[in-house]
Amino acid sequence: MAREKNAAKKAAEGKGGGGQEGMKARTESSLATTCAICKAPFTSVKMKAQLVGHVEAKHPKSSLSDCFPGVDI
Repeated sequence: MAREKNAAKKAAEGKGGGGQEGMKARTESSLATTCAICKAPFTSVKMKAQLVGHVEAKHPKSSLSDCFPGVDI
């Protein structure tokens, strides 16, 4: 029983786990895209309002495709 629990714990750690050790794996895997101009990270490309808001607030002279060239919205 203890071996099974330890194996499950090790498997969870490989997916990011909890605490400080898993923080890097969790945050790196959640970054979906970055702004090509200012390199600001965005975790969800499905939130069009968030990306449009960024372009309007930070880069008003640029278009959405300039900031996020690979994102299909």
